[in-house]
Amino acid sequence: MNAIDDGPTVRVAPDPDERHRRHRLGIVLTAGIGAVVLMAVVATVVALTGSGRPPQDPIGDPRTADPCAPLAASTFGAAATIFGDFRLPQQCAAVIGPVAGTIEESGAIVTAQLAEVSSHAARPLRTLGDLVVVRGTDDAACERLVVLPDGRAVDLAATGPQPCALVEPAVDGALAALQAGLPRRAPEPPEALTHRSACALVDPRVLGLDPRAAVHGWADWGCRWGDPRGVAVQAAIYRTGGLGPATEPDGRTVVVPNSDNGLANGCTAAIPHRAYRAPSGGMVTESLQITVSSPDDPAGACDAARRLAAGAGR
Repeated sequence: MNAIDDGPTVRVAPDPDERHRRHRLGIVLTAGIGAVVLMAVVATVVALTGSGRPPQDPIGDPRTADPCAPLAASTFGAAATIFGDFRLPQQCAAVIGPVAGTIEESGAIVTAQLAEVSSHAARPLRTLGDLVVVRGTDDAACERLVVLPDGRAVDLAATGPQPCALVEPAVDGALAALQAGLPRRAPEPPEALTHRSACALVDPRVLGLDPRAAVHGWADWGCRWGDPRGVAVQAAIYRTGGLGPATEPDGRTVVVPNSDNGLANGCTAAIPHRAYRAPSGGMVTESLQITVSSPDDPAGACDAARRLAAGAGR
């Protein structure tokens, strides 16, 4: 054992939602996803030098935990607009200042995502009882993770001129929210995909992959398979929305090269499931997105994504 104990060490696990988390701020999305305006947020933030411990299970059921609670508890210096269901059901975004036509056009943005981590070397930045704050891998977004002893975490990141100035109040909010125990999100309607398992919606045997080798993401809303050939399949429940007129999904699967999303070596198939009106008045489209990557055969990966999409949900 080393003479100096730096405490717990963590890293972001290679979970099925990693693609969406890493690129969550890089795609223009319209800004009507479950907005709640927080004017002059009032929150009692636990003293960060205290030794208080969070409840035994501060997150509780992952399917009902509210990912917006850390942002709602943050003491941002300006009015913040909170957007629930930001791309992933377990992700939330806060726009600091005026909300423009798209989230990216709004400027300063902070995101919070419920995630799972695994052990790896990373020096803790702060601790509060059993909660540990560590630096994430996205330095440009000043990514921070507030990690619980059971390996679950709140993953925070920001975009804007001074991302760390935005993330630090969000870290305070996450610590306060976890100390109190995360509240429950609004109940999902029976037809929502969040009542399903992403692993069960896709049949990897179509590509010769073993369904028993699935790596399950948060609340089973994401899933990943891979093989020694380098072929990787990811499936995730995804939500996008806007402030425009109401539109309904037309049922058509859209397949786009991964390069359009800042990735490579494959394709993503988006299968629309339902549309619903957010509290902001905008429409949100819920879909199942299937990404296939193949370093040796990117063109074949697009065909594979179509094949998987054709049988998805059956």
